[in-house]
Amino acid sequence: MYLVELDPGTGLAKIDGTYDGVRAIKEFREVINDPELGVECFTAIALAADYLTPIGRYSEKDRPYKAMESVVGDRRAFVWDQEKIQACLIKYEALQFDARLEKKRTLDFMLLNKLEEIKSEVEDDNKVKLFKQLSTIEGLIDKFNNDTAGVDILDGSPVRNGYTLRRLEQKILDKNSFYNKRLS
Repeated sequence: MYLVELDPGTGLAKIDGTYDGVRAIKEFREVINDPELGVECFTAIALAADYLTPIGRYSEKDRPYKAMESVVGDRRAFVWDQEKIQACLIKYEALQFDARLEKKRTLDFMLLNKLEEIKSEVEDDNKVKLFKQLSTIEGLIDKFNNDTAGVDILDGSPVRNGYTLRRLEQKILDKNSFYNKRLS
């Protein structure tokens, strides 16, 4: 995962000990401390939103369902369109934002969506048009891969570099931090 770590024993997001910084973030804390949501819901949110999610092959629309199924075994375990979950998703996205990784994710979603369109199309003429669009998307992906060849695009990963979320939250509050310069 890019922003949070998963406990290999439980499969849930780590939120205690050196990982207690997760609770320093209001939107995360509200989900984790809610008895109807809890760490299971927060883990599903992380799986749905994280750049390095293990369910990355799923479309943006299907990820929440797959995430809930992966965590609690029920594709509709949580009402995804509720204020706490949506606020948590927005905060998660803001904290992990990286322009290169966002570009990669957008291209990946474009590819998945186009493949889904091709799969559901029944007319051969329309399929040919869709395959031409797919070729364009694949060209953009190849260009991105060539442009980033030899560059570790995950270098800024908070988890990979040992940043705890507590430290990230402090950086966000610091007017001179790299996060404020990147987000402005």
